[in-house]
Amino acid sequence: MSQMRPCNLDLKENGSRSNFSHGFPGLECMHCQGPQSRKFFYRSAEILGGNYSHIPNHLSTCSMAPPGLSQHIAQLKQHHKTEKHNLDRGAQKTFFSNVWARLHGEVGADAEAEGDGRNIEAMDAVVTAPVGVNDGVNSSDVVITAEV
Repeated sequence: MSQMRPCNLDLKENGSRSNFSHGFPGLECMHCQGPQSRKFFYRSAEILGGNYSHIPNHLSTCSMAPPGLSQHIAQLKQHHKTEKHNLDRGAQKTFFSNVWARLHGEVGADAEAEGDGRNIEAMDAVVTAPVGVNDGVNSSDVVITAEV
């Protein structure tokens, strides 16, 4: 998450994505922010968790990302495969619920202990979901934008 920053959907990005209102919170790649920005918007914490793989996949191919980031993400993904077996049941769900809460100005479970819960950058982790898994999510629940 340290490679992402909070953003909001603006009018020019909304276009046919009218299921999301102007100002809807999302995540933006900190490397390609600006006119070529890649932004990610999710309808709920559950959808964020189920479709998170879009973010590390983008970071691995982002032309503006620093050298070595792609290799580092690949190493973190491998580490996560073994690490997740040592996590408490529901740890990933809690993580994504807290990301969601911080994006939307809510206080998450472990954010209460840390303060106001708005520091997304403090959550430095790459959590993966299998590519192609959509858990019954329809396309109006996830919006990924890239300015051209």
